Amino acid sequence: MNILFKRIAAVTGVLAAGSFVASAHAQTTAELRITGTITPPACTITLGGNGTADFGNIGHHQLKANGTKLNERTVDLKVACEGPARVGLNIVDNRASSKIVKADADAAEWASSAPAIGDAYIFGLGTATSTDNQQVKIGGAMFGFKGGVVTVDGTTNSQVIYSSNKTTWANDATARQFMSPAQTYSFLRGSTGALTPVAITNVEGTLSVVSTINKTSLLPSGQQIKLDGSATISLVYL
Repeated sequence: MNILFKRIAAVTGVLAAGSFVASAHAQTTAELRITGTITPPACTITLGGNGTADFGNIGHHQLKANGTKLNERTVDLKVACEGPARVGLNIVDNRASSKIVKADADAAEWASSAPAIGDAYIFGLGTATSTDNQQVKIGGAMFGFKGGVVTVDGTTNSQVIYSSNKTTWANDATARQFMSPAQTYSFLRGSTGALTPVAITNVEGTLSVVSTINKTSLLPSGQQIKLDGSATISLVYL
């Protein structure tokens, strides 16, 4: 055998050995992936009357010296979901820096004189410009579900419940009638059962809004003062 033939045979042997090693490392596993997306039912919130509680014209001479509670106004609230969903409501006071506090007016001039319904339940009403060009707080408002009840999926007198941490819920008869940015609000179907939010499709309720005007000595008397309260109510999934 000549030298050239020997070299060819050697190379051929190396290639054959390489093919064997490659086949020994062939893929022996395959991954099965399982995908998909669980989508919450779409929910919407609407307020009647374009979301406005209009207190109309109030004569300055009708105001009381130490604060004035205006007559209640109501606004309908509805939540509608395309399928059952556990939802709640959060509130932001867009005029928080303008609110007066309970101590600024007579206790009887607030929507609630209960100690449990404190300053955290008051929403600002905007400011007015005094004769010395200072901004004066107009007052504060309280609002919440009238009677602390709503209609859930056709069940009337269903209760409103509330929580500061979305874990532990309560339904105190007084507190559930008022709303605070510090709480999340949800619903029971009916008036009994565990204090845990239930999956709902439709909720209908009425918000009771009561405004309290500041002391007359602090308000400019020779100009129009426009109430300018604003709060954002947002749906949250629980």
